Amino acid sequence: MRCIAQLIRCNTLKVLGKLSEAESIALDILLSEEKIDREYYVIPFAHFEIGMLYSAQGNNGEAERHLKAAQSYSKDYNFEFRLKFRLHAAFAYL
Repeated sequence: MRCIAQLIRCNTLKVLGKLSEAESIALDILLSEEKIDREYYVIPFAHFEIGMLYSAQGNNGEAERHLKAAQSYSKDYNFEFRLKFRLHAAFAYL
């Protein structure tokens, strides 16, 4: 449950323009991947958020790497189709 709250916090900080803080939180989520037992969807969404942060900073190479990681996440998870649509739009933007 902690990672869900962290993901929401990351997104909020991104909207507020605090990109480095948002990036740090998203990276912490990714480092916690092995500890997550039920909310698997936070991992691909964290990759998506980091990808969009890097895109906003002009680092398209890293953005694409994280967006592809979100796209290739293989576990069946909640909100998968929502993320797929967001990824499609993000790749079109890059």
